[in-house]
This record gives sequence, structure tokens and C-alpha cells, in this order.
Amino acid sequence: MTKPRAFFEQTLLPRFATLFNATDTVLNIGAGRHAYRETFHCRVLTADQSPGCDETFAAEAIPYGADWFAGGLMMGVFERLDDPMQAMRELRRVVRPGGYLLISLLDLAFPWRKAVDRWRVSPGGVAHVVRAFTVLESHQVDDLAHFVLLQKPGGQP
Repeated sequence: MTKPRAFFEQTLLPRFATLFNATDTVLNIGAGRHAYRETFHCRVLTADQSPGCDETFAAEAIPYGADWFAGGLMMGVFERLDDPMQAMRELRRVVRPGGYLLISLLDLAFPWRKAVDRWRVSPGGVAHVVRAFTVLESHQVDDLAHFVLLQKPGGQP
């Protein structure tokens, strides 16, 4: 297990999961084989463009109404999207005011690359990507990945 994945799964994800009530629903975009349901005490709706998740749709076009979800999770997805900023706008739209979002962004120096990867970000890039949210926590792990815990402005979660 890589150091970024270990940090996410052992530290950030359990803390993120405590932010939700049993009646909440969290959207896990690009879940693939990582639903993380066992970590949460609420419903987790998984979505990806490949089969095997609860629903199949692109992160750039989430088929739910405004303020539908209590939170969102997007791990290992940003770097592969056609339009990651549109995905961020969609997440902002579907997460309720005061709701939470946990995302990962690969650093420019991240050494493992896949043919489908398109985006890497610097610390300044991270700030640009998350500018429509309130940053609650930001972690850079060994110049490999950035993890950002965000809150959508307005309201109470």
C-alpha cells in the first residue's frame, strides 16, 4: 500500500465518515472497486463510468438535483477526468449547503502514471480547484498526493 493510500484509508477516511448521520447519503464518485461502505454509518452511493457500482455516470454530469447529498468523496478520479473543473462544479451543486467533500489530487511529481491520466496539480493548483469551497483540512503526502477536506458554504450539515 502506498503512503498516500495508507494516509487516506487509515486517517482521513475514518475521520470524514464521522461527519455524517445515519440518515445521510454520501456520493462516492469514481468508486470503482473502492466503495468504502464499511467505514460509514450512512448510505454510500457509488458511481463510476464502468460497471460494478450502484450507478453509471460521469463526474461531470451527475444526474441528481441540487443539494441532494450530505457529502461527496472523489479519490483517484480527478487526474482521469475530461473536465475536472466541471466535476467540481457538479459536486458543489449536488452537495447540500454545509455538506462535506473529500478529494484527492495527484501532485506533479507523482511517479506512477497511467495512459488515462490527464491532470496533475501543484499546491497552487489545489487552491484553484477547491476555491468554491471552504477548506477544512489540506494534506500533501510526500509530494505525491494532496488530500483536501472541504465544506460547501452556507447552511448547517
